[in-house]
Amino acid sequence: MKRIFTLLLILLACGPARAQRVGVVLSGGGAKGLYHVGILKALEENNIPIDYISGASMGAIVAGMYAAGYSPDEMIRFFITDTVQRWLSAKTADIDNNYYFKKFEPTPAMISVKIDPRAVKAAAIQLPTNIVSPYLLDMAFMRMLYPASAAAGNNFDSLMIPFRCNASDVYNKRTVVFDRGSLPFAVRASMTIPLVFKPLARDSVVLFDGGLYDNYPWQPIDTTFHPDILIGGICAANYENPSPDNIVQQVSVMATSNTDYTLPDSLDIEIRRRFQEVGVLDYNKASYIIARGYEDAMRQMPLILERIARRVPDREIAAKRAAFRSRIQPLLFEGIDIEGLNPKQTEYVYRQLGLKPRQLFDIGYFTRKYMQVLAGGVFSGEFPEAVYNPETGFSRLKLTLRTQGSMRFSLGGNISSTALNMGYAAFSYRTVGHNVSTYSLQGFFGTFYISVKAGGRHDIYTKFPFYIDYNYTYDNYDYGANHMNRYYGSRSWRYRTRNENTLSTSIAIPVLENAAFRGRLTLGASDEYYFRDEFTNVDKPDESRFAYANLTLEVQKQSLNYPLYPNRGTEHILQVKFTEGLEGYRPGTLAGGSEAFSRRNRNWFEVRYRYERYFPTSKWFTFGLLGEATVSNHPDFDNPLVNCFVTHNSVTSRSSRPCRCRPSSRSRSCGRCSCRSFGRGPTRGWG
Repeated sequence: MKRIFTLLLILLACGPARAQRVGVVLSGGGAKGLYHVGILKALEENNIPIDYISGASMGAIVAGMYAAGYSPDEMIRFFITDTVQRWLSAKTADIDNNYYFKKFEPTPAMISVKIDPRAVKAAAIQLPTNIVSPYLLDMAFMRMLYPASAAAGNNFDSLMIPFRCNASDVYNKRTVVFDRGSLPFAVRASMTIPLVFKPLARDSVVLFDGGLYDNYPWQPIDTTFHPDILIGGICAANYENPSPDNIVQQVSVMATSNTDYTLPDSLDIEIRRRFQEVGVLDYNKASYIIARGYEDAMRQMPLILERIARRVPDREIAAKRAAFRSRIQPLLFEGIDIEGLNPKQTEYVYRQLGLKPRQLFDIGYFTRKYMQVLAGGVFSGEFPEAVYNPETGFSRLKLTLRTQGSMRFSLGGNISSTALNMGYAAFSYRTVGHNVSTYSLQGFFGTFYISVKAGGRHDIYTKFPFYIDYNYTYDNYDYGANHMNRYYGSRSWRYRTRNENTLSTSIAIPVLENAAFRGRLTLGASDEYYFRDEFTNVDKPDESRFAYANLTLEVQKQSLNYPLYPNRGTEHILQVKFTEGLEGYRPGTLAGGSEAFSRRNRNWFEVRYRYERYFPTSKWFTFGLLGEATVSNHPDFDNPLVNCFVTHNSVTSRSSRPCRCRPSSRSRSCGRCSCRSFGRGPTRGWG
């Protein structure tokens, strides 16, 4: 009632010269916060004034964009795109796909732990702090909000609409209100859901989602601007009493404080919906959520029109937006300062950024180069800071980078009740200086298959970036292992054992941003043993040996979102191979004839093209296409049983060596031989 009496006194004292001032408050709610876009659209269409605006979490994003001059229709077009949905649910793989040249071969690792031996004991083990990779989202906020922030002199009162948002200082257990500074930083801090997005730091204080302590921040604009009436958009609620069996509810209640979702005066208007069918990360439902906000606001519009007499014509809103946008300068940067790295590492990053002295660059150029720096997991970055220089009209970027743990332990494999049950373990060590060097040791172990691989890779950035890798691989297949007869029991022959040793080296260069050209030289030797029919302990198997050299030239372009079971993206592979080798063959006792060991030179060319693409049609279904064509003059080997294997290996192997048909990946047959598994990851070989 206090605001009613105050409003009456003002109207009596000032007469028609005093206009109502209206503040809008938007709650958090994750994806549900898109509800507020529909509310703003309804308010503008009905010429309701918005003089001040505040928000928490997703509400801060919507409020910040509105204060920066974006119209509700522009926000709708922005939020319903697939690009925005990927930013808000991005994985590390999406960063790596931006610069495919830096990607390492996929592995079946299920758990990976990074260790920094130089860090203090408590921080030596580096565990993931977030589910969603923040870098694409950070760049989007910089591009969309920083020009408006610079135009306002980083004073939120000087934006198109005075703006406030909040974040949570979890150390001091208090709410931090932003009224000045970097607008993209403030908005990004306010929407940092714990464990989902990487937290930001300000003056050594870690900041999380504003909704943890105050998910409905009406007090900042009420105490600062004293609006005559508040309109609140609410799409969230306090957590209920947690169940003893629900740990997610328990942690959520412990991490948050109850918010008072009641506005302070009876004149204030609330537009409220509690979504049961929308989750925190359901950004793919943007159109549906925005429509509900518009509907609920229009349902409340008679009350709003009754309590707010003031109207702002469309032309006045458009003129105000245009006047603010006219102050916004093109976002150009005049330099980058890097902190957090030693001099050699800093030089390495500068070489990747590829900037010339006194070169101006825009946010698009910086985003591409910054994503290239982050691809591969060598560095992690904080939110970029930009400082506007009014004398030049340009801004300068400050990057704070850290090297990720130099040691990495990984475990994985395939769990099965058959001989295909196997484990995977790997260790890698990386050094970062003028260049990046990675050394690794990894292996598979099981009753059917054992493999060990040791190698290294050196990423070198000059005017023309490239990498060199080398490795040694030992493979052993035991087809006599328990349960393997279910795969080979129907054959008229028995494939017993196979051993292979390979040495390979390759050089690769980037082609565009998500493609790479590789040249690989492989030296290998394989020993294979077969029986042509049922055998006894006194029978000798057929013995086939092949020592070879292989040269492979390959162009690969890839944007698949997962190494195993992708549901979005495309892959193209074009390979040209030449193989020269010496075949040795000795017939076994079941083959009949002479048991003399014969030797023949074998060589052949091969050209192969593979195309794979996925089309997401819904949340639960993806349509895919896979096509492959091969042309080869591959000769027949002396042992006819080997021909199907060698021909298959020649066609399907990613590398120049015979195929690694590893049962630890997709359980499906290639259809051309006895191999029961062919797919992405370990089934394509060590590469």
